[in-house]
Amino acid sequence: MKLSFDILPQFICFSSREFYPGEHHIDRCINESVLLLMKSGVLNFEEDGVPVSIKKGEYYIQRPLIHQTG
Repeated sequence: MKLSFDILPQFICFSSREFYPGEHHIDRCINESVLLLMKSGVLNFEEDGVPVSIKKGEYYIQRPLIHQTG
């Protein structure tokens, strides 16, 4: 997926969150993209049933209007 800057992204809000092993955090489908920045550990989730795993030092952009769970 390519990023497009035809319309510049707009920062809406920020939240820092710590997850505990085995914690289920989300089950959603939202209209915004979500930027995940991993400070430590590993985060596992699914987007439309496709597994995603991000580790310390990595980032991931969750796309809008996709079912996210994890």
